[in-house]
Amino acid sequence: MESVIHLSDISFNWKDNTTPLFNIPSLTIQKGEKVLLQGRSGSGKSTFLHLIGGFLSSNKGKVSILDHDLSVFSPAEKDQFRADHVGYIFQQFNLIPYLSVIENVVLPLRFSTIRKSKVRKEVNTEAEKLLLKLGITVNLHGSEINTLSVGQQQRVAAARAFIGHPEIILADEPTSALDSYSKAQFMDVLLQLCKENNATLIMVSHDETLTSYFDQILPISTFNSTSEALENNHLPFI
Repeated sequence: MESVIHLSDISFNWKDNTTPLFNIPSLTIQKGEKVLLQGRSGSGKSTFLHLIGGFLSSNKGKVSILDHDLSVFSPAEKDQFRADHVGYIFQQFNLIPYLSVIENVVLPLRFSTIRKSKVRKEVNTEAEKLLLKLGITVNLHGSEINTLSVGQQQRVAAARAFIGHPEIILADEPTSALDSYSKAQFMDVLLQLCKENNATLIMVSHDETLTSYFDQILPISTFNSTSEALENNHLPFI
């Protein structure tokens, strides 16, 4: 299988704390894999996503995405690489309140000619297709973001992440605002979109009911271990 993410000899700590939050001898994630990172609140799950997404840099080691070493990029190059290849579903959504639903979804295409070139239809048509798959009806597509419920905003954020077919989807607690029925619907669509795009999904959540949706479950505590399993990159399945 083709590797899309590889972490090697990673150590990360915050400036005001000399104790490493992560020690990762080696971790490889393959193309098309669906990976769930689990752990309690405040355990570093979101920080891990930020390392992969290039929002944070490790104190030591190498993060390679699609065979590119992020450490050699300038901040501007890192931003562009992320815009071209990574769709991000933020925990706080990060939607633009003064833009409509459609305008929020197509926004990544303004910053990436690569993703825009992958859109086979007119960009608004592609956005509408994604929104409908995620349960956002046509009558809401022109609405302002602040008129939508929290759950609806979360789905808009997911549509924005997938527009332009990025190779990697990073999702930070995307089901946290959904009830059980809506959560199951959302996960089914999320995995279907990943399958259609052959995208790799890395999602963080504390919700143990989601494990059946994923190929691999990574407890955040594993990243603080130097066990033989981690060193050999055979991380535990749950």
